[in-house]
Amino acid sequence: MIRITDRTLSCLDELMPPDIPALLRFLSFLTELDPGAIELSETMYRLLSPLPAYPSYVLRLSKAADAVKYPGIEDFVCPAGGNGCQKLRLVGLSGAILGDHRQMFKRLKHSSIEFCPTNGLGCATALAAEWAMSGAGTDGGVVTAFGGLGGFAATEELIMILRINNFIGTDKNYDFLPEMARAFELISKKNVPPNKPIIGERIFRVESGIHVDGILKQPMCYEPFPPEIVGQTRKIVLGKQSGAASVRAKLSELKLRYDEEEIPLILAGVKTMAVEKRGAVTDREFSDIVKSVHDDTTVHINGINGIDGITRLLRYARNDGHCEERSDEAIQNSDLNDQHVSTITNNINRINIKPRRYIVDSTLRDGEQTPGIFFSPNQKSEIAALLDSYGVHQIEAGVPAASPEEKSTIINIIKNRKNAIISVWARLVPSDIRHAIDVRPDLIHICVPVSQTQIHEKLRTDKESVTNRLRECLQIVEKSGIPLSVGFEDAFRADIDFMISVSRILTDSGVTRIRLSDTVGVASPSQCCALLKKIATELNGKAKLGIHAHNDLGMAVANTIEAAKSGCLYADVTIGGIGERAGNCDLAELVRASSSIFDWGMTGETARELSIGCFKIFKSQNL
Repeated sequence: MIRITDRTLSCLDELMPPDIPALLRFLSFLTELDPGAIELSETMYRLLSPLPAYPSYVLRLSKAADAVKYPGIEDFVCPAGGNGCQKLRLVGLSGAILGDHRQMFKRLKHSSIEFCPTNGLGCATALAAEWAMSGAGTDGGVVTAFGGLGGFAATEELIMILRINNFIGTDKNYDFLPEMARAFELISKKNVPPNKPIIGERIFRVESGIHVDGILKQPMCYEPFPPEIVGQTRKIVLGKQSGAASVRAKLSELKLRYDEEEIPLILAGVKTMAVEKRGAVTDREFSDIVKSVHDDTTVHINGINGIDGITRLLRYARNDGHCEERSDEAIQNSDLNDQHVSTITNNINRINIKPRRYIVDSTLRDGEQTPGIFFSPNQKSEIAALLDSYGVHQIEAGVPAASPEEKSTIINIIKNRKNAIISVWARLVPSDIRHAIDVRPDLIHICVPVSQTQIHEKLRTDKESVTNRLRECLQIVEKSGIPLSVGFEDAFRADIDFMISVSRILTDSGVTRIRLSDTVGVASPSQCCALLKKIATELNGKAKLGIHAHNDLGMAVANTIEAAKSGCLYADVTIGGIGERAGNCDLAELVRASSSIFDWGMTGETARELSIGCFKIFKSQNL
């Protein structure tokens, strides 16, 4: 198995004075995480010695000749130009995600190159995963840092990617990660964002009624892995997006008595309070709502400003011996240089032809499913207007079936838009479709579960029933004359043959837009490429493809770029990458990372300005 070298402790020299107890605690957790090798600077080596027992320590030296001073250490990494180094560490190559990195990595199989990707384009973890799973550098390794410190790939994200893909033991738990994250905050003096993949404190909070219902039936419906594996617990958050399943679950959790006929009244109270306070309903407030229903009194709502933490959410080689560390720019002068590597590196940012790709912003739909986030009708209208003014191609304005207020807000957005296509989202339910038709959008998007988990565990049905219901919904939309887009929910864990059969039904019915959704964020760039090419080959130009990526393993931006490279015309994004669990693909990050090879209708700078403008709207009502 490829070796991971964690370099967290060699990135901390500038953070003085050091918190020695926190450093020692973090090191003990790091040995338990067991990446394969642990790298320290000379300063950290002196501070932390004697080191706890671990199979492999790597020491970062300023001069290769100083290795004799550390007889207990066998592996060293030195700056470029150090004499006596027998291995090469390649640092950087962030632009590889824009080129044919799979071919490049294939050429580097069994090399003694150690790859340390950097996060210049927000894709370091994805590149590390692609390197490791391709077999590249099997005699070298891959270098990461916990929490992505220093702009490197995140160790914990890579380990979970490899675990999910069966490259490392699936029986190991990492329930110490929350404590490790707290120690990391102390030693790095950085806060871990609440939606940070794997270690964010909010990644297993869920509010959306659809997702709560699916999780209660089978957690795999909407979770990439069980929360207890990483030391977390699932928490149902009550708010505007909640449904009856959320209410029942919360009643059971709090051991509150209720009668089934009271559920609609309790749910109405929850939604009313969430709208009034523009945020999540606390357990105490929920208990008061239940009591008021029991007492048959009017549910009183007291306006409370704000959602705590939204600001944090949104800003937030083979041989023994020395290893010479070089940047990707420097590799061209290395004796280990492979002509294909240098060709790819030289040409990554020299692509003159920029194919058009289109942004589908889902901030008002999937973004609002972030537990605790609530956008008022005025905010939604302002956000939509700003997205429109900055040239966003398509705005997914919401779910008409959610409420009469939601329908009214969507109608207002449609009425006032200038250029953007306005779409709405619907389940594979006839009543949802009819609500969607009522608002007369430019496009209706229907979500079709295609994985075995979604069909059997969430819907409690079979594939034939899904296709029959799809045909029924297609007929309803066809009569309305409104164009239709169809999304394959949980596409990256689904049977390809079933998706192809559904695709045939869609194209035979005149549907020309199909979106593949990585519902629980488990796909890698290579998997995106492979699936999209199979679907595209089958469609043979009859429908255009879109991608909807989630960031559970830190690869949403990379997966979206790979999908765009593979021919996807439409990319789903949200402002600031907000969304359920670890969030969605970040609009500004996507455009910044890939505007050198794609025309997104805006530059990286204007995408950043758009995000800042939307963030101001988020904060305008103390969100």
